[in-house]
Amino acid sequence: MASSKEYLDFILEQLSGLEEITYKSMMGEYIIYYRGKIVGGIYDDRLLVKPVKSAIVFMPNAEYELPYKGAKEMLLVDNVDNKEYLTGLFNSIYEELPAPKPKKMCIKFEKEINKGNIALLCQWSNELGSAFQEQWMGSQVTYPLTYDKIEKLENKFSIFNEEEFIGMIQEVRIEEDNIHIGRFVLNPQKTGLGFGTEVLKEFMNFIFKNEKIKSISLTVFDCNQNAKRVYDKLGFEVDEIVKIPKLKYIMRKYR
Repeated sequence: MASSKEYLDFILEQLSGLEEITYKSMMGEYIIYYRGKIVGGIYDDRLLVKPVKSAIVFMPNAEYELPYKGAKEMLLVDNVDNKEYLTGLFNSIYEELPAPKPKKMCIKFEKEINKGNIALLCQWSNELGSAFQEQWMGSQVTYPLTYDKIEKLENKFSIFNEEEFIGMIQEVRIEEDNIHIGRFVLNPQKTGLGFGTEVLKEFMNFIFKNEKIKSISLTVFDCNQNAKRVYDKLGFEVDEIVKIPKLKYIMRKYR
């Protein structure tokens, strides 16, 4: 029996206090990642985690169960209704989990976005709701996202990792010696894996090939602290604070 999307959504909500929780669908089940490491997964609507020592200490009475036939046993988490408990469990076992094998990214950009990939963007964004759309698309584009709303955007780029379409980014305004970028979004299943940082780094390199461009700017809402940390890491600094209607920062990176 495959796991339900409803149970996945329930577990993700219970883990919402943690940053960089992602998942990957596999044969009707879901692998759960925390900060890029595999913690366990959802199998037959059960949350199972790797039986590392710290997990055994945290859950001394947990039962061992098979995620599927032929797999290694994992620990059943039966206290999934307690958000604080799940947060403590994931934090306690994180350091002991094996690090993911590094994969070399091959980020490429193509001007414009084809019809099929626009459909993917609409699906990814609309599934996460109007608040998510406003974070990356801004308030000028109404919810839900549609083909026509993306198609009419100018200076938009498809983002690929090798041959896989993973998102879009836009040169929103091209000024005399500055380009304001925005409407940057990735496949939600790629978040927390380092793609955001790598894409922005490569897009900055792409823009700065034009020697006339002296700076790159962008806008980020205060509520989107994950994105702001990425921009800070890449050397963007707050250039202007806009308080109305929602607190946001205009950030700038010089050549």
